[in-house]
Amino acid sequence: MTKRPHPGTDRPLAAPLLLFRLPQEMSRLKGEPDWMAGKRTITLTKQGGLRVVLIALHAGATMGDHLAAGALTVQVIEGRVRFATGDETRTLVPGDLVALEPGLPHDVQALDESLFLLTLAQPVER
Repeated sequence: MTKRPHPGTDRPLAAPLLLFRLPQEMSRLKGEPDWMAGKRTITLTKQGGLRVVLIALHAGATMGDHLAAGALTVQVIEGRVRFATGDETRTLVPGDLVALEPGLPHDVQALDESLFLLTLAQPVER
């Protein structure tokens, strides 16, 4: 089963098997006209209870304080980002992965031009 193509591409957001070539996706994000605005995102997949988003931020750009209903991870691919939750602040570098429990407010700020993968899980019903 496939869902609608991603805007501007013929690539589906959901299918039995999806392959992403991250260097090409990263180049595409940085090549978009509004990249100069400081932030670009592309949803790589959205199926079942899973969503994976590639995010590019200019140095100094922030995602602002927010929270997600489900668990999430942030994996830095390029640059450095400051990841803050309440009293804890971490500087993440390429190869770092942080996991966060559902509903915890957090903020992400790019210290350098940065790219990271955000993986979101739907909340688990209890």
